[in-house]
Amino acid sequence: MRILKYTVLALPVLIWLFWVLAPSDRTYRMTDLPWQHEVLANGDLKVFGLTLGQSILQEARVKVAKPASVGLFQNPDNELALEAYFENVLLSGLRVGLICEVEATQAQLIEFAKRNVSRSPMPSGSLKYELTEADLNTIVDWKIRSLNYLPTINWEPELLLRRFGLPDEKITLKENIAYWLYPKQGLAITVDDEGKELMQYVRPADFGRIRAEIEKQVATEEKAAREESE
Repeated sequence: MRILKYTVLALPVLIWLFWVLAPSDRTYRMTDLPWQHEVLANGDLKVFGLTLGQSILQEARVKVAKPASVGLFQNPDNELALEAYFENVLLSGLRVGLICEVEATQAQLIEFAKRNVSRSPMPSGSLKYELTEADLNTIVDWKIRSLNYLPTINWEPELLLRRFGLPDEKITLKENIAYWLYPKQGLAITVDDEGKELMQYVRPADFGRIRAEIEKQVATEEKAAREESE
């Protein structure tokens, strides 16, 4: 009975490995794997059944069949971003986290911040605002600007190369962290030798925003390293 129990527990992992390690030209029944993204004729990006710039937040909620934790974040440069985090989501047999950035103007987000229920500091130096119930109900019909896919298991570089191909560019943040950039695909992968990976999806036309954020992080890291050595 114990052998049967372990076999049953291991079965989902074995099925996932079968699909991941299968030849890349296999026809998939699964449609929500992170390498199954498509740049449409109009330049929008479709991934996990959602089209960035067209699909609304409610569609993501229906897709994952669970509520999101919504937060309005203000970074040290006073820039605001509205994010909905879906935790422990099951997509094509994989348990992942999914973050949807909601498309909004800074003016709209400033008004949300003024009406906040509460605010709290984050370890990154950012502030997180809790929205009113009315504002939460409003944003469900707003479009999704970008998606972050957070695996709960480690992806080895060999597997990433097999599924996503060679990146157009690699940028090293620190010894164990590098960014793999695929600007034509609207994709950036954070490869962490000591932690979990992160896949970021945007419309290719918006990729400059991701690049700017990465370059800012690299500049901050380099500045900290210089100050430490002085």
